[in-house]
Amino acid sequence: MRLQNLSIRNFRALEHIDVSFRGTADVIVGPNAVGKTTILEAIRLARAILAPRVANEAQQTLISLGAISPHLPQQINFAALARDPKVPLVIGCKYELTQAEIDTLDKLTPDLINLVIQSQLGSAGQDRLALVQFLSSPQGQSAFASAGQFVKDNLAPIKNSKICTLQLTFDPQRQNFSGAEPLSQLAVAALEGRLPPHQTLFSYFPADRAMPAGEVAIQLGGPDVNAQLTSHSSQPQTKFQRLKVTIINNFLLNSGNPTTILEDFKKIFSHLMKDREILGLRLNDFGLVSVQVKDLTTNQTFDLDSMSSGEKGLILMFLLIARSLSEGGLVLIDEPELHLNPAVCKILLPFLVD
Repeated sequence: MRLQNLSIRNFRALEHIDVSFRGTADVIVGPNAVGKTTILEAIRLARAILAPRVANEAQQTLISLGAISPHLPQQINFAALARDPKVPLVIGCKYELTQAEIDTLDKLTPDLINLVIQSQLGSAGQDRLALVQFLSSPQGQSAFASAGQFVKDNLAPIKNSKICTLQLTFDPQRQNFSGAEPLSQLAVAALEGRLPPHQTLFSYFPADRAMPAGEVAIQLGGPDVNAQLTSHSSQPQTKFQRLKVTIINNFLLNSGNPTTILEDFKKIFSHLMKDREILGLRLNDFGLVSVQVKDLTTNQTFDLDSMSSGEKGLILMFLLIARSLSEGGLVLIDEPELHLNPAVCKILLPFLVD
């Protein structure tokens, strides 16, 4: 899935932008406060509302943009989103699908039919047992046939063009959001919904990278699933709080063969931090889990916490791209050069493309 075209009208500081992207990596450059981050937030907002991965993704994204309050989620502050509160806000994202994704959509046709019915039923459709009861009724069987025809009719143009469009509009008169192509929205949601929690087709790295130091709570299995899902885009700032968790979980889950994550580290360190090497995990003198790093110049061994925020952010970013971004996924990185010295910045983009 590749973002082919982006159109933004009346979103925050942006009056009108229409841009086509070139392919593997695109860089947005400009002075401070001209709207570079706003472009990334627009892409994130359209997806969060029209093709969410988790149930409250739209609400969490709107909270992060200051458009709604956690205490009054039913009220939207349109002025926080629009350049002109009297004019509709429109964000259009055209995604080009790979042939593999088109083939996957064919296999996901039953899921798409169920998603169409669920969307028609609203909140009642989220209860799987209630959905079974509904589909067993004559009304449900009629709805299933109608949804099947809708998917067949609307999936054909997507397969022919290989384009899924997420077009989000907010009408200031009606005070509500709407989408233009319902099946495209469900198709994007279905393609990501088939992935396990630790993988994603859409990952956002905000510029606010507050790294926790010291001991962290390690969770495995069910308790960690929601944290993984929301860290991709719904609450992307939690990526940085999960730095040690991500590393330690990979070591624990691959204890019989930790080579894979060590190879990822070796690739990152050998290209971007050639004088560093990761050694593994150990308990320090205080009984806390420590991720051990070695300085090859001085032979000094130290904890990951001792590295600079720029270095830790770099490790985390590439480690998560390598281990969580599914084939064909889209990654948005705000200020990738944050806290890095010019020598590292110079080689960052070529390494990212590779």
